[in-house]
Amino acid sequence: MIYKIIVLRSYKLVFGAIEFKKNRFEILKIQKDFLFKNFKDCWNQNG
Repeated sequence: MIYKIIVLRSYKLVFGAIEFKKNRFEILKIQKDFLFKNFKDCWNQNG
C-alpha cells in the first residue's frame, strides 16, 4: 500500500515536470513570436 502511494507520487511528479516543461516551451515560443512581431513593427516604422 505504501509502495503504491510512493509510485503514484513519483508518477505525478514526473508528469508534472513534463507538463511544466511543455507549458514553459509554449510560453517561450509565444514570447519569441511577440518580440519578433514588435521588432518587425518598429523596424517598419523606423525604416
